Amino acid sequence: MAEEIHSVLVVGGGPVGLAMAAMLGKARHKVALFERWPTRYGLPRVGGIDAEMMRIFHSLGMGGHWFDDMIYPRSYSWHGINGEELQDLRRGRPEVEVSGWPGFVLQYQPYLEDELAKVVESSPTAELNRGWEVIEIRQHSDHLELKAREMKLTAAGEIAPTGATRVARGRFLVGADGANSFVRSIVGQPIEDLGLTTRWFHVDSRINAAGRGKITRVAQYCEPSRPYMCMPMGKSHYRFEFMVMPEDDEAELLKPETAWHFMEPWLRQGDVEIVRHMIYSVACRLAGNWRHGRILLAGDAVHQMPPKLGQGMCSGIRDVFNLAWKFDRILNGKAGLSLLDTYTAERLPHVRDLIELSAHHTRLVCEIDPERARARDEMYLAGRAPALKPLPWLRDGIVYGSSGSADRVAGRLGPQGRISLNGVAGFADDLMGTGWSVVTMKDVQTNLRADRRIFLESLQTRFLRIARNASKAGRGEAIDLDGVYGRFFGEAGVESVLVRPDFYIFGSAGSAQEFDGVVDDLHHQLVEHQ
Repeated sequence: MAEEIHSVLVVGGGPVGLAMAAMLGKARHKVALFERWPTRYGLPRVGGIDAEMMRIFHSLGMGGHWFDDMIYPRSYSWHGINGEELQDLRRGRPEVEVSGWPGFVLQYQPYLEDELAKVVESSPTAELNRGWEVIEIRQHSDHLELKAREMKLTAAGEIAPTGATRVARGRFLVGADGANSFVRSIVGQPIEDLGLTTRWFHVDSRINAAGRGKITRVAQYCEPSRPYMCMPMGKSHYRFEFMVMPEDDEAELLKPETAWHFMEPWLRQGDVEIVRHMIYSVACRLAGNWRHGRILLAGDAVHQMPPKLGQGMCSGIRDVFNLAWKFDRILNGKAGLSLLDTYTAERLPHVRDLIELSAHHTRLVCEIDPERARARDEMYLAGRAPALKPLPWLRDGIVYGSSGSADRVAGRLGPQGRISLNGVAGFADDLMGTGWSVVTMKDVQTNLRADRRIFLESLQTRFLRIARNASKAGRGEAIDLDGVYGRFFGEAGVESVLVRPDFYIFGSAGSAQEFDGVVDDLHHQLVEHQ
């Protein structure tokens, strides 16, 4: 074919689509993103993200005003009918999580999207095409073709076609175009409703000088008369969410005076400027197949969940980070298309678990029957509440444990923290780079058999050896500055982990012999997908 062929076409210019383009651009693959709106959607949706996201975004070189505006809260409290604290989801958590960042970060999404767009636009191999709506997609044996029409912004704030069209071709296409995904409809992929729908009205505001410091933490109020939540979104914005009750007149809820009335216990007019006031539905939905030939679906196009754990967008970013390293192997001729079969196998169970966790916490806060709410409070206050479930991990796909081993840390997030190496301090990812890595408390490299060494070198594997005693660190050993590695290895009961490019552990080992087995299994699994 004489026409230009992109490596990957991305449909959808929200955070997930932008992240996909940023990751591929960073790897120097030719990527073109198409977003139907001519300008960035300048209002927030996502407020909270986690440490894993911070590690991913940091690896892309992001910072700027988005980073400067962040808040790292030490609590996320849930309160009962009489205001008593029922639980705090941050209690007992370390200040710095296994990914090297605080576990809960409050930020302002438009600033996040600005930073992602900067990464995309700075890449010589990436295109950001705003104002182009994809209207046709055709798959061929070795590529895809899309047709897009140009859209302009009207005086009424809507978008309308200009009459211009264009065609683009690519080896793969990622549909990250949201809950009403056009790409999902093209491939005919149904999305299952998992049975929980609630409606909420949002009031997002920009903080004025008089309003600074009036809301400093995240809190859920499980009041049956009207459940609600308030939180800062970084240093510059606040958010309130109030549940829509059966007797509500939604037109009344959307009046500005209603918003001010509901915010009265915390804020007065003049404290903030309202920037978003809307009603939205919370749903639990999940698609069963995320790959259709050369088309991959990601983010809200294949999964939607309540925001109570802040894992909706996080899950979409995980989707495309999972795809990024697999695309890289395929586009560099090191793997075949079958490697993409592991995408749904790895990501769908992980997301299903998160949807179930998010739904559980949503039901907790949304109880509007006073007697059941009182019983809930009594259970929590008496210490009889069920234990909080941990966040899920990978259980299938390119994971050592999926082959039947008893590896109990395979599929979990690998450790990263601040280290001092050869007199230089910083995040391990900054000092060592990212990609395949071995993080170890002992020397597993020197006595590697030649074929295993060559295999790991072919993956450009980085070896990070952590000193057991900071005062006696040997040559080439890193000092663990924040205790992240010591805590991880102490809790895991292993001495080495082999970590994938998306920061998930392929497998772990307690001895050099066990490490050899982990390397051999990874080699076997990757060969299967050549």
